[in-house]
Amino acid sequence: MVHASRTGDLANQVFESRLTVLGCSLLAVHCALLAACVNWDAEAPEANPHPSHFVTLTVTGLSIQSARFFAEYETDVHRCKHMVRTGGKGSYYLLDPGPYSKDVPIALLPARNGTAEGSFATDQYSPGVCGWRFKRVASAYAEDAPENNDDLISPFQLSSIAVLTYWVDPGGDPEGPLDLWCYRVAYAQKLHRGCAPLVMLRNFNAPGEVSAKFLSTFSVAQQSDRGMRVMTPQTTEIRVTLHSLNAIPGALVSEGERQAQIARLKAEQVAREQTPEYKAYRCEQEKRMAYSNSHKPAPDQATLTAAFAAFHQQCWAQYGLTASVP
Repeated sequence: MVHASRTGDLANQVFESRLTVLGCSLLAVHCALLAACVNWDAEAPEANPHPSHFVTLTVTGLSIQSARFFAEYETDVHRCKHMVRTGGKGSYYLLDPGPYSKDVPIALLPARNGTAEGSFATDQYSPGVCGWRFKRVASAYAEDAPENNDDLISPFQLSSIAVLTYWVDPGGDPEGPLDLWCYRVAYAQKLHRGCAPLVMLRNFNAPGEVSAKFLSTFSVAQQSDRGMRVMTPQTTEIRVTLHSLNAIPGALVSEGERQAQIARLKAEQVAREQTPEYKAYRCEQEKRMAYSNSHKPAPDQATLTAAFAAFHQQCWAQYGLTASVP
């Protein structure tokens, strides 16, 4: 009986070991299949051994600011993706599928007439399993450092300066040279710096660093230029000029002017918060948030839309307003 028991134990061990080998094999196959759908090594797309489309980036005025430029590549979101957080402080945080991306610094070297030049290939990476492709050229201020943002892959906060035609609406941004306006100034012992197109200096100038008088010296068309250029398959050069606002008298507001802006904006905000429209808006947002927190997982889209529409009607009626279409 002892001999038979030992034989049985040995048979069980052999059987279990075979199951273990089989399980590991199946796991390996499963992982291989997953790797074909998701790029687990998103930081290492395969280099194209024979890139053919090169673009030269020419920058004038690079010495006045510590600007950096990047070529960004991304995966086909239908083939390789991960969940990224959308929304910001005070808004709803959602998880949406997004592509993996890789930002490659464009090395700039001194060239002629005070310019600096660098180049990159739009087909630097082979498409591979994940469908890697060129997305855009982006700029960043060298001292930028994102705070509490786990979604950023690059150590810089990037802004698009050139994108392919399929990323923009037809008839949108033009081709041609691009102007960025750079500044570095301290208010209340806090440093403000960056490089931006005029439209950003105008639209986000509340409170801002750039004076309205300076902006008024430009035409409406110049102020409306988004600072982003369209790239076509034939594009071989991108030209950027950096201007120093610190070198232009009166371009930057003083400490006193900025404080006056802030005081005026605070007063306007207090007055806005007393209006029925603002109170109805806050009521609606609070109801939406409470509903979202108490209904997990989220209901289907039709149910969610109906609930939000009801909140809109209730809150607007509460403050004597005629509800608009939500």
